[in-house]
Amino acid sequence: MRVLTPGRYPDASVVCGAAGNDSAIIAVFEVLSPSTALTDRDVKAMEYASVPGILVYMMLETERPEVTVRRRAT
Repeated sequence: MRVLTPGRYPDASVVCGAAGNDSAIIAVFEVLSPSTALTDRDVKAMEYASVPGILVYMMLETERPEVTVRRRAT
């Protein structure tokens, strides 16, 4: 599913409600690889933060057992 960002598709997402409803997106997930990690941490994080319906952005490391979670303040 594309998430209201310029051509960005998260690796996975959790949606509550009808697909295509911008406010229905609850969480997006990105699996970080060495070639995409900087974009995922900086550019995509800012883009996803600009979408009000995205409440959680999780970044999953591939090189070590680590997950970074960014939550929208409510």
